[in-house]
Amino acid sequence: MRARAILGGIVLGLVGFGAGLLAQAPPLEPRPGDFIDSRDIAFRVEGMHGDRVVGTFIVRVGDRWFDTEPVPPPPVLPAPSRH
Repeated sequence: MRARAILGGIVLGLVGFGAGLLAQAPPLEPRPGDFIDSRDIAFRVEGMHGDRVVGTFIVRVGDRWFDTEPVPPPPVLPAPSRH
């Protein structure tokens, strides 16, 4: 019984040590062609611009993926005058 407790402690210590090493690993940099996705929206990586990721948003409609197009902002309207 005591040998099991010692073995369990050693295994638990090694697992904790391994998790600590993995937590210190540098994050992976996205490469062109990678997808950062969720269920119905994704970001297709086209490259890096300095330390920024450049790409395109795509959306899923049914079983197909479509590129999105930028939508221009609405026009700025002047405030009504209060005369």
